[in-house]
Amino acid sequence: MPIREPREDHQYPRWLVHPLSGEHGIATVRSRGRGLAVVSVHGELDLSTAPQLRLLLCETIALARRDGPPTVVVDLADVPFADISGLDAVAGVVPAVRACGGRLRVARATPQIRRLLDLVPMPALLPLYDEVEQALEVV
Repeated sequence: MPIREPREDHQYPRWLVHPLSGEHGIATVRSRGRGLAVVSVHGELDLSTAPQLRLLLCETIALARRDGPPTVVVDLADVPFADISGLDAVAGVVPAVRACGGRLRVARATPQIRRLLDLVPMPALLPLYDEVEQALEVV
C-alpha cells in the first residue's frame, strides 16, 4: 500500500502534536518527535481489524517522515490474539517505510504472537524488542 501524504489543513505544528495522536479504534498513536512514533495496538489483530491498522501505520509513516527517516514502533503488548492476516498488515508496510529510509519495529509481542512470528520469516523484516524504549534506542 503506497504511503499517501497527510492533508496539510490541520491546525497542529509539525510533531508538537501529532495529528494522529490519540485513540484510533484498534490503536493509539503517540509521537516521540524527530520522526519517532509508537503505535500501541489493542484488541485482536485479525482479518477484520488488519485493514484499519495498515491504514493507520501508513498515515503514521507519512507524517513521521516529514522530520526525516521515520522509525515507527508497533507495540503489541495489549494484543491477546493475532492471526497471519493481522501480522501481514504490519509486515505489509515495511517496503513503504524502507522506501523513505525508515524503520518499522515490533515491541512487547506476546508469547502467542512470538510463536506465530517464528513460523514465518518475519523477524528478518520486523525486528522484535522486549520493550518499546529498547526499540526506540536503536535509532
